Formats: sequence, structure tokens, C-alpha cells
Amino acid sequence: MAEANANSRLETFCDGVFAIALTLLIIDVRLPAPESIASTSEFWRALQHLTPTVFAFVLSFGIILITWVNHHAALKLVNKSQHSSMRTDFCC
Repeated sequence: MAEANANSRLETFCDGVFAIALTLLIIDVRLPAPESIASTSEFWRALQHLTPTVFAFVLSFGIILITWVNHHAALKLVNKSQHSSMRTDFCC
């Protein structure tokens, strides 16, 4: 069975790697315990304390997203994987 795109398996693998990287970003964002928030002012204080973490998450997500888009654009320039470039013998 011939594939429509010779690099589709590589693209799928790379998409999986990017998805795992994006998933690992959210693990560091920890919400405060609901028991520790008794009033509206404590809620806003807890949210303010969480702001640097959320900013770092959004910034990292944006950087990985830009990298992913550029990676797909670069792979579209490659027509097919060439096994001949992996040759070790350069003789005749």
C-alpha cells in the first residue's frame, strides 16, 4: 500500500513528540487547594500568585506551537525521504 506522503509516518511521530511536550507543560501548573480560599480577596490573591506560572505556560506553549508550525512547513519542502543519502560507501 503506497502512502500519499512518503514522510507521513515521520510527521505523525513528530506530532506525537510535540503533543507530549505540550502535555508535560501543564503538569507544573498547580491550582491552590479550595479549602485555602475562604473569601473573594483570597481567591484573587491566589490567582495573582499563579500568574507567573500561567504566563510561563502560555509562553512555552507559544514557542512550541511556532516550532511545530515551522517543522511542518520544513517537512512539506521535503518531497520524500531519501535512503540514498544514508549511504556510507561513496565509491563509484
